[in-house]
Amino acid sequence: MANVTVVDNNPLKSIAIDPIAPLAIGGTANLVATGVFADGTKQDVTDVATWTSADATVVTVSNAAPTRGQVRGVAAGGPVTITATVQTASGPISGTVSVTVAPKKLVSIQITPTNPSLSPGQSQNFTATGTYDDGSTGDVTQQAIWASDTPSVLTIVASGATAGRATAVAAGTVSISATVEGVTGSLQLTVMSVPLVRIVVSGDANTIIVGTTQPYKATGQYADGSTKDITTSVAWSSTNTAVLSVSNAAGSQGQATGIAAGTANLRATLGTVTGQLAITVSDKPLRSIAVSPNPLDNLVVGLTRRLTANATYGDPPNTIVLDVTTSASWTSSDSSIATVGTSSTTAGQVTGVKAGSTTVTATLSGISGSATVNVTNPTLTSITVTPSAASVRAGRSVSFTATGNYDNATQIDLTNDVTWTSSDTTVAQVSDAAGSKGVATGVAASATPVTISATYRSVSGTASLTVTAPSIVALRVTPTSATLDVDQT
Repeated sequence: MANVTVVDNNPLKSIAIDPIAPLAIGGTANLVATGVFADGTKQDVTDVATWTSADATVVTVSNAAPTRGQVRGVAAGGPVTITATVQTASGPISGTVSVTVAPKKLVSIQITPTNPSLSPGQSQNFTATGTYDDGSTGDVTQQAIWASDTPSVLTIVASGATAGRATAVAAGTVSISATVEGVTGSLQLTVMSVPLVRIVVSGDANTIIVGTTQPYKATGQYADGSTKDITTSVAWSSTNTAVLSVSNAAGSQGQATGIAAGTANLRATLGTVTGQLAITVSDKPLRSIAVSPNPLDNLVVGLTRRLTANATYGDPPNTIVLDVTTSASWTSSDSSIATVGTSSTTAGQVTGVKAGSTTVTATLSGISGSATVNVTNPTLTSITVTPSAASVRAGRSVSFTATGNYDNATQIDLTNDVTWTSSDTTVAQVSDAAGSKGVATGVAASATPVTISATYRSVSGTASLTVTAPSIVALRVTPTSATLDVDQT
């Protein structure tokens, strides 16, 4: 269970719970309760809150570890009010969110990433995305039962808080599956025996302010020249924990927090390979916060776009500017026009509700910055997918983008908003997972092109993808030189 520190001079003032999409019957989702304190700082209070449902015949909510805050659809209906309450010295503090259960049926499951690069000892978090009979999609990772058909090559967590986390054991080919309500999605992958030779640690800034947190990334470089994000596979550590701490907890791996002014090396280790990055922790005072873009124009109703909060610390000419988007407390002056996310994963993400203008504010340690958000409500008339036709070799990938064309003559990038599908996943698969949406990967060569579709609110656009057979473009002979005695082989 997480620890929430409440002191008399910085009491808990409110609790915010991010809204979620409608649940399917039997579907689950994990709610996150974020506590906002008197000085504007935030802390995840999900695990210390008491959760209740106003109508458990429609939606239930868990109070048991490790699924505390997880809601499950029981029957179509709602909205049902879900409440998270934390007891404080001055009395209970509560936050609420409305949850609706839609009468929709799960028809298919896609597992992503579709083309991971794994070597023995590495781990990978897989995501299961369900598609329903109304065309909508939802994350069913924790609802699914996961399995590996060859545990000697790769094991996978079947259920629970870390469901879908796989660990490579040995080189070979394996198929993993995720099953929900009798519907199964599967993915075949190969564990390579290529050794890891280097780890590169990187982040947006090499400076952290005391009391703030910054995310860092670990990238593995392999003997064959390939690279892979191994942030969730490495063991993170700090060479000076009195100055800098770093998390190894699921969901926050690589997030470093400044403890006191000084320097420390942030390290990432996997097996015998270690990478590190020098970090400076500063105690300069916060002077201002700027939110960008300002204004945020043409936010279409139903779409979500991200605002960024940059904080300036210290006085000229020795100032430090850092991204504090995830550590700031976010509010909207009119949530009937646009809402803004408040959790660590949704902070600064603004969603249009109805046409109009509102002010979105980011606050940290009593200092605020704001931006004007202008929401419009045009009608989507068509979607253009580019490139309209592409060719890729089996085992390789190509990226598609989706542009929405509206009746007010505006064009908006919808690549991350549409649902991506392939007409034949045995020939080519296309990712619908956050961070890789629209990335199509050739599976097997075929003379018949595959149709790649991008759909948003019943409007679709398509492109064709031809998958060709892989070809040898180079050969490398090793060793490059050798000395042999007579009769030696």
